[in-house]
Amino acid sequence: IFIRLLTNLTKSFTFSYGVAKLSVPAYFVDKSLAEIGFGRGGKWGVIVLLLQRKHEIMVSPSNAETLKPDDVLVVSGSWDKLEELFAQFQKNQNS
Repeated sequence: IFIRLLTNLTKSFTFSYGVAKLSVPAYFVDKSLAEIGFGRGGKWGVIVLLLQRKHEIMVSPSNAETLKPDDVLVVSGSWDKLEELFAQFQKNQNS
């Protein structure tokens, strides 16, 4: 999984929140953002700001959006929630 933390955050963000960019892992393909647990009321407590699909950028995609291979997400949430999400990615990748 390619994960790159975006370092150009504005000062309006507090240090407890962050933004991260990640490639969609294979086990997310053909699942909706809601099924995976993204969104304010979702399992992860992390929202999707952008979804890039080839040359298309979707700003604030619907939670009904189904992910495809090679999609890229830009997500935002508390660092604790982002770390939990990335730990789960790592665990699933190593399984």
